[in-house]
Amino acid sequence: MKKLLMLAAAAAAILPMTAQANTTTANGPFPTANGSVALETKVEDTCAISELSNGSGAAGFSGRFIDNSGGLTEATSQPLVKFESGRLVDPTNARAKAVSHTVKLKAFCNYARHTVSLQSDNGGLTAASDSNPTASGIFHRRIAYNANISNWGGARAVLAPLDTLTGGTDLTSRTSSVKRGSTIVDLASHSDTANAAELTITTVASTVPLVQGDYNDVLRIRLGGSF
Repeated sequence: MKKLLMLAAAAAAILPMTAQANTTTANGPFPTANGSVALETKVEDTCAISELSNGSGAAGFSGRFIDNSGGLTEATSQPLVKFESGRLVDPTNARAKAVSHTVKLKAFCNYARHTVSLQSDNGGLTAASDSNPTASGIFHRRIAYNANISNWGGARAVLAPLDTLTGGTDLTSRTSSVKRGSTIVDLASHSDTANAAELTITTVASTVPLVQGDYNDVLRIRLGGSF
C-alpha cells in the first residue's frame, strides 16, 4: 500500500498542472494582454495661395494659379489683369479714370497673427516706353491706384491697404517706386470657393493727359510675412 502511494505521488509530479478555467472577454474566450502606442506629429505654420481668378470688372484675366507662400516659389506664368483700351483711360482726353476691379483669392494661413501684404513693383502702372519722351508740356507717365484685400480673417475689413500715391509719387515720371501695404491678422484664415477673399484694385482719376505707350505693373501678394 505504501509503495502504491509513492508511485501515485511520483506520477502526479510529472503530470502538467491543470489549466485554469478560460475567462471570457470582449476579445474571445482567451486571456489577453494590452498595450498602447503614443502617436504625435506637428503641423507647421503654413500659408498658401491656391488660386487667383477673375472677379467683378470688365477686364480680361488670364492665369489661375500662383503659390508664392513664404516668398519661395512663384508660378512661371503670373495671372494677368489686362484692362482693355479705353477702360482705364478716357479716349477723348487721355486722362486716367477711376475704375475698380476685383480678383478672387483662394488661400489660407493656418495660424493666428499672420501678416497680409501687398507690393506694387512700380508704384502704379507706369509707361513701359515713351514714344515722345521729350514732349512739350506736362504729361503723366503713371496711372496711380489703390489696392486692398477684404473678406479675410473673419471680417470684410480692408487689409494691407496700398496707395501708390503715398510718399508724393511723381506721376510725370516712369521711374519705378516700390509701394507696400500690410496688416497683421489675428485669426487663422481660410478663403475657399464659397467664401473667397477679394483683392480690389481701384485706379485714381487724373486731370492731366497720359503720354502714349504701354502701361504695366506687378502687384504682389504675400501671406504670412511682409515684403
